[in-house]
Amino acid sequence: FQNGRINMTLGAKFGSIDSKASEAVNGGSTIIGLPGLFPTSQNGSATNSANASFLVGPSIGIQGLGKYGNHRLEGFLSQSVLIGNVNRKTIASSQVSSYYYPNNMYLSTSFSDSETVAIPVTEMKIKYLYDVTENISLGAGFFASTWIDTPTTPKAQFNDQQYKTLFFYGGLASINLRY
Repeated sequence: FQNGRINMTLGAKFGSIDSKASEAVNGGSTIIGLPGLFPTSQNGSATNSANASFLVGPSIGIQGLGKYGNHRLEGFLSQSVLIGNVNRKTIASSQVSSYYYPNNMYLSTSFSDSETVAIPVTEMKIKYLYDVTENISLGAGFFASTWIDTPTTPKAQFNDQQYKTLFFYGGLASINLRY
């Protein structure tokens, strides 16, 4: 390209996950017990987490630049895979109250597990720049990142592994100084 270029990029990507959620369960009133019918209710809560403090993996991408007069357009597209160990933990407790039982019953449980994950990540960035002077340019752009099958917090009620596709996006503004 006379006024632009395209480059291939190779490298490493680093990341982490720190996901926390809380649940509240209100069982409401029910009638149990025969021959006497006694009202009972159950309330509970759970704290869930999924954490991976260090994820790393290979990254490959392309970046390009096109220039026309004082206008420049830059772009970047990459694909990477983050690999690491994710730890999940749930702490749950509940309280059962009933007319039949003079004292409330308290139940508590916790469980945790760990697994190695590979999370595909696709990222892109587009930025427009205007050269105000030979050494100063102003820019605005957009970026987006998609993390596929990202581990999230387990649910206490179902005790299953959960995966979600996460989307991150936003705008950017820049003032570039060149020497």
